[in-house]
Amino acid sequence: MKDYCGNCEYFDLNQKEYWGERYYCSKTCKYKYKNEESCRLYIEKKDNGYKPAGCYITTIVCSKLGYRDNCEFLRNLRFLRENYLRKSPEGINLLREYDEIGPVISKQIEDAPTIEALTLMNKYIIPASDYILKNNYEKATLVYKNMVNELKEKYSYELACTEIDYSILTPVKDMGKGRLRLKPTK
Repeated sequence: MKDYCGNCEYFDLNQKEYWGERYYCSKTCKYKYKNEESCRLYIEKKDNGYKPAGCYITTIVCSKLGYRDNCEFLRNLRFLRENYLRKSPEGINLLREYDEIGPVISKQIEDAPTIEALTLMNKYIIPASDYILKNNYEKATLVYKNMVNELKEKYSYELACTEIDYSILTPVKDMGKGRLRLKPTK
């Protein structure tokens, strides 16, 4: 598992930059994103650290392909989530499913060769983003669903071995972010 700036002792969550989503690193004197890979000065924070939640789309785009967390593709997909999917029962079901399978698929993608992330980016994420820019949310959702179906089929064994804790209720506003709801292992 990689170390992230958000887990570093020098990362100050009380000093957020005025115009963005970055926070101040007191060691490098620079603003950094929580999910940026840490530098050689990293010292693990004792508590309240940041770990990516399991959003496999962010894993593909940021972790594997090196885009920033606020790149156009992720902004467009987040717009779809916030302004389209959360407003329909089918969309809410898609977001709920994303939260259930996201952490497992994210881990598999993280461990896979980069070419797999590049293929998913070109086959699904870029086309979905393009449809969103054209306000064709139905087509963007269809592309997204096709990606989910491919990933579910590919990682069916890992998903079958996962137990979801359905007692953890997630508010609609927090759905679709790959929140971890797995039952604790004994």
